[in-house]
Amino acid sequence: MPILRRYNIAVMTDFVRDFEPLGEDGQLRIVIDTPKGNRNKYKWDEKLELFRLTKVLPPGFAFPWNYGFLPRTRSQDGDPLDAIVLMEEPAFCGCVIFARPRAILRMESDGDRNDRIVASPAGAHDDRLYVDEIPDRIFDEIGVFFEGYHRLRGEKTKTIGRGDAEDAMAEIRAAMARYLSPITS
Repeated sequence: MPILRRYNIAVMTDFVRDFEPLGEDGQLRIVIDTPKGNRNKYKWDEKLELFRLTKVLPPGFAFPWNYGFLPRTRSQDGDPLDAIVLMEEPAFCGCVIFARPRAILRMESDGDRNDRIVASPAGAHDDRLYVDEIPDRIFDEIGVFFEGYHRLRGEKTKTIGRGDAEDAMAEIRAAMARYLSPITS
């Protein structure tokens, strides 16, 4: 039982357990944990059922895009599958953005896969950035950000490739299946 329920305080939705990653229309439902431009890194804590501060980036570092995850998924590192939403303005922690997959950035952190889905807002909030194709420099910038961010934490991260929207959806489906499979050690 979450700590706050003992005190009869309303608790927000458990974004990992109670929320589907895909809508009936096929749009992604990405939960933002760290808004664009933020130095504070937040993460959904499955035990507390709350967002909590996990890191503060050093001066000069800030998340270049809205950063979050797809609920009810498990990436190869055991966490929900990471997603980056390309938007002009920052969202807020806990905001759900309906999006369409654009690509997947394949990355390794200390030898473990840690891929990121790259998405754009969909529907009424359809993307005004990179409508046709995402420039290579954007993928390079995302990779450099994560490589530098992890290097400052004493970890080695590298970009090992990228794929298109179909590759991103294949990884999303695999991550949904991993979520439903029992964890084996």
